Amino acid sequence: MKKFFSMMAVLAAMFAFVACTKSTDEPGTGNGGETPKGGKLATPELTIKEQDGTSFTIAWNAVSGAEKYKVNFKGDNKDTTECEYTFENLNAGKYTVMVIAMGEGYENSDKATINVELTGLTEADWFTQEVFLAEDEEQGLAKYNSVWFTWKGTGIADVKFMLSPAEEVKDYTDADFRGDLSSFDAEQLPVVLEYVNSAEGFTNAFNGCDGGTNYILCTLVTNTDGVEYMVKNEITTEAVVASEEAKAWVGTWSVNSHNIYSINQKGEGTKSAQEEVFTVTITESSSAPNEVVIDGFSVLGNDWPTFGVVEGDTLYILNGIYLGDDDTCSYYWVGWYDEPVGLSIQQYPSNVVTMADEGTTATSTNKIVLQDQTGANITVECFCSDVMGVTPDGYIQFFIEAFPAVFRSGDMEWTKTAAAPAAKSNNARIVPSAMQTSIVVK
Repeated sequence: MKKFFSMMAVLAAMFAFVACTKSTDEPGTGNGGETPKGGKLATPELTIKEQDGTSFTIAWNAVSGAEKYKVNFKGDNKDTTECEYTFENLNAGKYTVMVIAMGEGYENSDKATINVELTGLTEADWFTQEVFLAEDEEQGLAKYNSVWFTWKGTGIADVKFMLSPAEEVKDYTDADFRGDLSSFDAEQLPVVLEYVNSAEGFTNAFNGCDGGTNYILCTLVTNTDGVEYMVKNEITTEAVVASEEAKAWVGTWSVNSHNIYSINQKGEGTKSAQEEVFTVTITESSSAPNEVVIDGFSVLGNDWPTFGVVEGDTLYILNGIYLGDDDTCSYYWVGWYDEPVGLSIQQYPSNVVTMADEGTTATSTNKIVLQDQTGANITVECFCSDVMGVTPDGYIQFFIEAFPAVFRSGDMEWTKTAAAPAAKSNNARIVPSAMQTSIVVK
């Protein structure tokens, strides 16, 4: 569950009539002149008399010689003898009204046009949204990394939603929110709506949030009458307090690598010995107490931060990205093994780093023992990281910006050289997109 995350239904306008007040210029057109019999009627002058989030009233001057007015709204024509028209129970959006003056013995007037923009319902007694933080950690969801919500409604037919850091949407209009809203898929929606419309409502959580961050949950619901209601709530997650084990890794490290795995233009890979010293900076994470964010370890450069999980004296670097629910596309590393691809893995480290000498040195290895579905052990050497996925046929997909590509591999030595900045890094689970390629595991 990772950040779950705008059909516009417009009700037929409800029309209300009021008395048409004649112009003080009569007899004439409202501009001080008269319309000759058989001539063309003057064009009505439209104004917005009243407006709120879901309704508006259009008014116009009385036209000399006019017996009625044709009002066109969303392609629907209505005739009235009054000089006002009220449109009610409308959803948010931009609307256009056209009015023509008509009278027996006269040519119809030119079309008068006016545009109105509505913001939508600001209150509704048929839907509520509550946002809150977890009281106790449940399945890894805590106050610092998740936002919980409950939706309750009556006659709700559709739900669209988005959760965003408030800073990222501070300049958003309602139209901007509508453009970014997400929908449940066709299979999920009926189940969600069943709970939303029940007495207990629908309760769930967004995970992968950053601690100490203000979020806005924006939800757009549509009821069975086609009326839309948008509601927005803010909530701030609890700040993350790094564990002592994670703090021990915070700092700048000099890392010595001894091997590379290079891929040529044809996608053919070769492992060879080559020394390289590079710098890695580790900072506290805003996602979890036992996580850290690592800059400089990815071979794709400093713009590709990765993250690691600390357990005791060991740092597990998760260098890559998980792309979906399909087990065939969920590896975080490139492995070299003889067995057919068949492991059901969602997340494994590309490197395991073990600390020594009171936190000043460490060593890393990328040989990992995994188990397949039968329980048999499989030893995997990670020749590189930043992996997109593995297919059942053994094709491994990489994030590669250009060829030839060179990946560090093998065991490495780490030496701490300085303390890292105190500021916490952003969530590093989402990385930029890049070109993709595939090679075959033999």
